[in-house]
Amino acid sequence: MVVKGGEVASKTLDALIQRAEALAFVTVDNALAGVAGLKNPNPSHKREVFETAGSLELIDGYRFELGWIYVDDGFRNKGYSRQLVAALLPKANNMGVYATSLIDNEPMHRSLAREGFVKVGKSWPSKRKGKFLALFLKDRAG
Repeated sequence: MVVKGGEVASKTLDALIQRAEALAFVTVDNALAGVAGLKNPNPSHKREVFETAGSLELIDGYRFELGWIYVDDGFRNKGYSRQLVAALLPKANNMGVYATSLIDNEPMHRSLAREGFVKVGKSWPSKRKGKFLALFLKDRAG
């Protein structure tokens, strides 16, 4: 399901999952509706995200990356992405968390904003042709 979201390569996903701090799942009537992870990001990936967003000076305040958030098509617009985000944030133990989202993914932006994330920096090209990403930050106390 995470690979279906299009922002992670299947060949690296297993190793990344092993490094994750926590995973969250939403099921509806015994069907997997959505997934998300609180990631321990690779330092070079983290640096690339903050640098590309023009926010490198903020990097030290953010320990975890919230990612792999994907809600299957038939379950969208029901608040499940917010449930996933809310379920994972306590696992960060009041440490700063960052996330990236496609700039045209308004439902995800609303879910992040409701949980205290703020969009910062500039957008940059995604791996998906013609798409752009944005950086969102949630402070420790925020």
